[in-house]
Amino acid sequence: MLKKCLFGAALFFFLAAAGCAAPDTPAAPAAPVPDEPLPVQIMRAAYTQIAEAKSYDLAFTARLRTAAAESDLTVSGVANYFLKPLEARLLLDTELKTGEGATVRAVQEQYIFAADTGLTVYSLQNGRWLKSTLASPELNRALLMDPADDIRLFMDNLQEAEITGEELLDERPTQIITVRVAGEALRELVPEGAETGVFDALTARMFEDAGDLQMTCWVDAESGALVKCRVDLTEFMRKLAGAVGAVAAREGLNDAEADTLRTALGDISAELEYTISNINAAAPFILPAEAGQAEEISAGEAAP
Repeated sequence: MLKKCLFGAALFFFLAAAGCAAPDTPAAPAAPVPDEPLPVQIMRAAYTQIAEAKSYDLAFTARLRTAAAESDLTVSGVANYFLKPLEARLLLDTELKTGEGATVRAVQEQYIFAADTGLTVYSLQNGRWLKSTLASPELNRALLMDPADDIRLFMDNLQEAEITGEELLDERPTQIITVRVAGEALRELVPEGAETGVFDALTARMFEDAGDLQMTCWVDAESGALVKCRVDLTEFMRKLAGAVGAVAAREGLNDAEADTLRTALGDISAELEYTISNINAAAPFILPAEAGQAEEISAGEAAP
């Protein structure tokens, strides 16, 4: 279970950044909307910087808790992203606390490479190299999304933005901006065939029914760069749980399946925070030679 969580967490963070990937000749970014409110202008400019970046470093912490199972999963780490071509290195530290009082900790190193044929992931677990491949046309389209399209996806789903404060982060003055994003935008980040478990049962309509997702972003007051984002997904998961009944019949879910899905979503507390640095100057990396002897496994498969 822990190894599957590791793989899922890595894929989630990778997909979140991979939407910024672009071909060698990027299209022009989406044009600003006349009379756009200042907070929206700031977010558009900040997101454009990330979408058009060739590389950046990321530090993140995600926490997932379930009340029924009394489990508490924390995934933290750092990542180096290069987007032309699309390559990433992730160093993950995962800790799982169970209801029985046990604590399981795992450290993992992952290297991710995208090509026309799909996504290849090399993982170092307990001194053992593993290799998995994700290949689907939908996944490839998501990974190779044009930056202009990515900006439009974010801006089209941006419902509201408000400057709510200021803060000094590592001696950098930042503006704190609270934004509301339509839940449907999350569905767009999960391509069909990506083997994302519970998302297989969710449709774009369910995400629409769930309403908006609130995020807090810190933007450099001088450069306009996105510095940090924080998202509490707990309330959104509750909304998703409430939307299950409205779509269960359309999706052919029986009562038992709908109840299982509703309970699972409503039981989840999830938080995510990440910081971005070194835009266009990410730390370089090379795939270790030992990874060439990696054992091939199916995506998400737990190592024995």
